[in-house]
Amino acid sequence: MNTSPNRVPSLFVARLLLALLCASIALLTTSVVGCGDTPSADERVATTSAPLGSEAAAAPLPVRTTAEAAKTITASIPLGTPSGRQNSPGVAWSGKIYLTAWIDYRASTPSIFVARFNADGTPLDPVGQRVATLQRPTFIGSGASLYNLRLSFGAGVFFVSWFNPQSFGSDYFGLRIADDGTPIDSAPLYLSSPESPPDVVVNSKVIAIASLQRVPGGFAPTVQVVKATGGDAVGPVVPLTPGTPDWAHPLIASDGNDFLVTFERGGTNLGYAIGLDSNGAPLSDKLEIIGDFSTGQDERLI
Repeated sequence: MNTSPNRVPSLFVARLLLALLCASIALLTTSVVGCGDTPSADERVATTSAPLGSEAAAAPLPVRTTAEAAKTITASIPLGTPSGRQNSPGVAWSGKIYLTAWIDYRASTPSIFVARFNADGTPLDPVGQRVATLQRPTFIGSGASLYNLRLSFGAGVFFVSWFNPQSFGSDYFGLRIADDGTPIDSAPLYLSSPESPPDVVVNSKVIAIASLQRVPGGFAPTVQVVKATGGDAVGPVVPLTPGTPDWAHPLIASDGNDFLVTFERGGTNLGYAIGLDSNGAPLSDKLEIIGDFSTGQDERLI
């Protein structure tokens, strides 16, 4: 039996469906690419669809092409030497230079190295400079994350802080570095022995550290202030609440002047906050309840 008359309509229908598919794709994009053509990388980046709920005549969202992005993103710049092992990098900007800090294992003991970069990313310290020597953790499961390296900038200084893990507990240290990358302190500053990694923020005057400390009755969220310049830099650890077994997760933020410390109480599933002035002194003797986490989820407040 001759079946050729049936093949023509089938081919026609297939071509019609393909044409309708191409037309549908063209309507869904702002950059129409011929069906069967392969769009370039720039065309793929620039192709956008209108946001849901927008009018049909809405202008397409501005999108940089990959060629434009390549003009502002530089190649990676190695820090330190290629030998040994480096990890836990941080970076901060002073308005003059970038400062990077990381843990470096180029010697037999881990150390903290820093390096400066100018505004366009040119390295000023190609191999970095050692600013502190760390002790190796002496317990199972130790690693770079135990050092909790932090780098901040404010009040005209960089501030590097870290744990130095011991067999029983950990001591927390800090080091002030001038905005040109020169260390201010000849040796690391001992800060405290907190129960969990502290949170650090700098306003226009001082460095403030929020941490959980062991006190009579259990634990308490605390604040400690470090002067940006001058001697006798480290202030006392000040508890913000009476000690209980279930305070947790102290965090601190600043608006550039005053501070806000938040923390949680596990037994009540409530989040609390207290304000501090620009010198780190509490603005009130009362706590504000700012959240109810009765779902039992472990949530951070900031």
